[in-house]
Amino acid sequence: MRVSTLGIYNRYLSNVIKHENRIEKYTQQLSSGKKILLPSDAPVDNDRALKLKSLNKEIEGYLKNIKIVRNTQNIAEQSLTNITDTAVEARAEIVRLLNTGVIDEEDANIIDEYLQSLKNYIIGQANVKIGNSSLFAGTDTKVTPFNSDGTYNGSNEETTVPIAKNLELNINFDGEKNLGVFEITDKDTNTTTKK
Repeated sequence: MRVSTLGIYNRYLSNVIKHENRIEKYTQQLSSGKKILLPSDAPVDNDRALKLKSLNKEIEGYLKNIKIVRNTQNIAEQSLTNITDTAVEARAEIVRLLNTGVIDEEDANIIDEYLQSLKNYIIGQANVKIGNSSLFAGTDTKVTPFNSDGTYNGSNEETTVPIAKNLELNINFDGEKNLGVFEITDKDTNTTTKK
C-alpha cells in the first residue's frame, strides 16, 4: 500500500499541533499553579474543588465567629468577676456595719460614700461595652443597660452566632438574667421597676 506525501505531511502536522496543544496546556498549568484550568478538564475534580471552597468559606466564618465569641466571653467573664469581687467587698462592709451598732454621722457619711462608689463601680461594670455595643443589654445593644439607680433598660433576648454546625454561642447577654435584676415595687407610689 502506498501512502502519499500529502497524507504523511497531514499526519505529521496533526501530531505536531496535538503536541503543541499539550505543551500549551502544561505551560498554563505550571504558570497558574492549577491542574484544572477549565471546568470541562475534570468535572468531578471541579465539583470537589467547589465544595471545598464552600466548606473553606464556612470554616472561615466559624473561625471569625469564634474570635468574636472568645473576645465577648473574656470581657463578660472579667466584668462578672469584677462585679462579684466588689459585691463581696460590699457584703463584708455591710456585715461589719451590722456588727458595729451605732456610728456617728462622719463615719456614716464615709461608709455611705464608700458603698455608693461600690454601687457605681458595679453599675459601670454592668454597662461595659465592646465598641459601641453594650454587652449586657440583650439585643438592645445601643442602649445603656443600667441607669445610675440600677434600673434595667435592656432586652431579655440574646444574640447568638454559629461557631460550628448546630452550635451557637452568645455575643451579648440578658442583663436581667445574668446580673440578678429583680422587680422592686415602691409601696409609696405603687410602681414596679427592675433593678
